[in-house]
Amino acid sequence: MGSWKLDFEKRELALGNEFRELLVLEKHVSGKFLLTEFLKEFVVPEDYHSANEAFAKIFQNRANVGYESSFSFRVITSHGWMRYLFLKGKVVDMSACFGIAQDVTAQKESENALVNSEQKFRLLAENSEDIISVHAADGTTWYLSPSLTHVLGYEVDDVLGASMLNYVHPDDKHKFSKRMRGPRLHEQQTLIIRYRIRKKDNSYLWLETIIKPVMDHNEVIKLVCTSRNITGQRIAQQKLKKKDQLLQAVSQATHLLLSNTDLNQAITSGIQILGTKTLVDRVYVFKNQQHAETGEWSASITHEWNADGLVSRLENPRMLGLPFSEISPIVHPLIQKKPFVSYRWKETDERLLEIFAKQKVEATLAIPIYVDDYFWGFVGFDEFTKQQEWTEGEFSILQSFASSLSAAIQRKKIEDELIQARDLAETASRTKSVGIKLIDQRRHRQPGTVA
Repeated sequence: MGSWKLDFEKRELALGNEFRELLVLEKHVSGKFLLTEFLKEFVVPEDYHSANEAFAKIFQNRANVGYESSFSFRVITSHGWMRYLFLKGKVVDMSACFGIAQDVTAQKESENALVNSEQKFRLLAENSEDIISVHAADGTTWYLSPSLTHVLGYEVDDVLGASMLNYVHPDDKHKFSKRMRGPRLHEQQTLIIRYRIRKKDNSYLWLETIIKPVMDHNEVIKLVCTSRNITGQRIAQQKLKKKDQLLQAVSQATHLLLSNTDLNQAITSGIQILGTKTLVDRVYVFKNQQHAETGEWSASITHEWNADGLVSRLENPRMLGLPFSEISPIVHPLIQKKPFVSYRWKETDERLLEIFAKQKVEATLAIPIYVDDYFWGFVGFDEFTKQQEWTEGEFSILQSFASSLSAAIQRKKIEDELIQARDLAETASRTKSVGIKLIDQRRHRQPGTVA
């Protein structure tokens, strides 16, 4: 993620170092471009019009201090690579707009990969062997196709004569009741029910069953059913739902980081949103520091959100000044600008297993925070109850939050430097004024000086 500044008077776009890296610009190439030159040189032609309109709208609102804008487009880097960029900016005064640019290529590719995965799943599901069954009106099983063994593990003879309700998950049995089916069964041509069913190994999978009543003299004499395994579809839907929640949480947290002038409050609120929306048990931020005398690096906790029932570690002195040497398995990939992820049930490192045991953690994920290529710290996510694994798409989304946090820290740093420079300039101006007055006073006191 990189920063940018739009000069309204010069119609010039100044790119920060990380933005320059996104475009793979050589060191000798200036990071300042006329806006029209930037659009023509880097923006994909198909996205030129929308990008130009987005910047034009910013110019139209230059008098509206605090106006925010966000938009995305594709660019071609100096090496010919295509990247998806997401830009967000805010009018800071009548002369300029300040913003960030985020590389969302991985996120887009993850979304495309998930769509392709879903399409492949549908193709497999539509061509898989379904369970064909015939039942009496009371649910007694009369016939089952051999595919039952492949899908559920039972032998056909083991189930014949029994009611399939005996195998339905207790929480889903109500779906088969007359009250839940609406109109009476004989008044319906088909009925579709999605439910969990117990396999022979006592695990559960999801089935979608199409029930067709067979009538005789206005009475149901039997039920012909076609059932297919939709477990993969349900998992994909749950992943999409979780991903949507995660995207929404990161978007809200990023907005806070960009709009809230109190960085500490923004981080506190941001990690709270991430924790509640992503349903993890703990979200935290650590900041690195180097000892002035020994040069040893350590990390200290600065912010933390915990789910209900968990104790905060913010007042725990053991969480302050943690030497890198004690948490080297965690820090090592972070220093290489890679996320750290570990699952207790897969971990073999004794040091990490000891940390998991002390913290009672099942899974942990840490993402580095870099500010101007400096390893500032990291944001972490802990899971205490569920044995779940983070996907590549979730990595990308959470990395975008770390990038937003990096941009907010960098912006705060720039603002502090600007304030310091302004104070120095005002001090120098006052000193100069006093000096001029003293010189004038001395001239008036010298004999023969003409007033």
